[in-house]
Amino acid sequence: MNPNYFITTLCCMALAAPAAFATTVNMDTAANYSSWTDGSNEGGGFEAWNIESDSSDGFAGCGIWGSTNIDLDMGDAFGFTARGNGAYINISRDFTTALDDGDIFKLDLGLNYDAGENGRKGFVLYASDGREVIEVNQGSTSNITVNGSTVLSSYGTATMYWTFTQNSATEITVFATGRGGESEYHTETIELTEDSYIAGIRFYASSITNDAYVDYRAVFFDNLTLSQGASSDATFSYSTADGHTTITEIAKDATGALIIPATLGGSSVTSIDRIAGAGCTNIASLSFADGAAVTNIGINAFQGCTTLQVAALPSGLRSLHPALFQGCTNLASISIPSNIKSIEGSVFAGCRSLTEAVLPENLSELGESVFMNCRSLTSLEIPEGISEIPGQLCYECRALSELTLPAGLTNIGYHAFYNCRSIEELSIPASVAEVGDGAFKGCSSLKTLVFDGEISRIGDEAFYGCTSLESIYFNGSVAVLADAVFGQSPHLTRLFFKCDAPELDEGTDLFIGSSQTVIYYLADSSNWGSSLGGATVSAWGPEISAMSYTNGNFRITAEWESEGTASLQACTNLIEGLWFDVGSSAALTGGTCELSDPDASSSAVRYYRILIN
Repeated sequence: MNPNYFITTLCCMALAAPAAFATTVNMDTAANYSSWTDGSNEGGGFEAWNIESDSSDGFAGCGIWGSTNIDLDMGDAFGFTARGNGAYINISRDFTTALDDGDIFKLDLGLNYDAGENGRKGFVLYASDGREVIEVNQGSTSNITVNGSTVLSSYGTATMYWTFTQNSATEITVFATGRGGESEYHTETIELTEDSYIAGIRFYASSITNDAYVDYRAVFFDNLTLSQGASSDATFSYSTADGHTTITEIAKDATGALIIPATLGGSSVTSIDRIAGAGCTNIASLSFADGAAVTNIGINAFQGCTTLQVAALPSGLRSLHPALFQGCTNLASISIPSNIKSIEGSVFAGCRSLTEAVLPENLSELGESVFMNCRSLTSLEIPEGISEIPGQLCYECRALSELTLPAGLTNIGYHAFYNCRSIEELSIPASVAEVGDGAFKGCSSLKTLVFDGEISRIGDEAFYGCTSLESIYFNGSVAVLADAVFGQSPHLTRLFFKCDAPELDEGTDLFIGSSQTVIYYLADSSNWGSSLGGATVSAWGPEISAMSYTNGNFRITAEWESEGTASLQACTNLIEGLWFDVGSSAALTGGTCELSDPDASSSAVRYYRILIN
């Protein structure tokens, strides 16, 4: 391939002049096919598929395959592979009409593993004369390249979304999201030395390593979409169909306050397409005009708008799609409509200036990494409709100090609150059954933990590096503790269990780096030995935390579990052992009580003991 190109960083792009014809949007999906073969064609705007392959000594083929079989999240999609040295497959398809200025081509792409030692896989966009214009390739590493330059480098199973905008005959903008489910995406403008309107696509694979992971090395794609003849009003490119307008692109040189209009092209604006405003680095605020009826804003729609400070979303939304504001590093204020039911993955990931986010009361679903790296976020209240905290929800939210978890919560996902260094107090709802790996790892200000429910498992390093942690109470039960759960917590001296001894994963060292820890258990609990997970084990009895004597009145403060009543007894001769009540008793409210003997001075010597009923 020798396309004669050079690449510049995207900073400003002039939109095409208004088209003289109506927008046409065509899509072809795997759902249209019962059988995907050479010559088949189910999508308008595209010519028939042309499939060529040679299995050599291995296998080469394609079909409508289940992507979940290799841990991708695309469902049934177009799938293909070429296994073994010498095997190859080429799958070509012309567009009925080549792209013109302002036209857009999109597709979803799924890649799990790389192609192996000698393998290649990817796709090529070509001009009407067959010249290859853009090649997307993955070889033997995690790197995904565009025309030979690495643009994405993280492994993962998330669907990638690729968009190609034909700005002019010699300029194409590429936007792609990564597959790692994190904050990886790529935007660039490719400038060509000769006219190269994209007219078709060719998918390919060759010599994919035929090993134990060969199935995972296959390629999946879906939702081939052509948007052609887009209208424009200088700020917005849009398409109109059935009385509804979709904004397909927002001018990259848009500046200041961006207001989404209620109508464009004589129809109500009801949708903003995926990545439509991505990379608009000069807008300061986002709002919607009175009467706006927007019900859908696509994935990555405002990703990377690095000067965006304030956003107010329309009331018609029911879901915030993935990575909506990902990487908006100056976003400080967001107004989320009360009707939102779902906030999907990475919506605010990397919004480092966001200090507060009020989640709607009716919210029922949260995706992974929603607030990842929101390092200025100080408080978060999870609404009652959320039963599971997803992985990496507040990863690296270092300023988060006020965290409220809902009463019906059952699961806290992996690394959910990793390195949330400002959390000092934490109430784990009694409904929680599982705490994921590293869930509160690095929460270095956390001092006390209380578990009231029946915990099935606390995962690896769940509270590792909680360097201020002093005491932990298990008031319910805990079945399994994984490795290094409470490791590197040098001030952790006491764990209190009101249950039988938990099981440990094989080779578990619960307290690695923490040498002063003692585990206490109630006398009626069973299967406790003399040590557990690297800590000494002892029966849990009342402890004296303070004593005083003033004007003949002896006072003593005791700590134990939070149930029962404590009473104070005294005797004057330990040999005779005649103990008598001194008339003082108190409930162990919150595990603490104060007892006194106002007649302490009536005997030259008195010995005391505490009874618990």
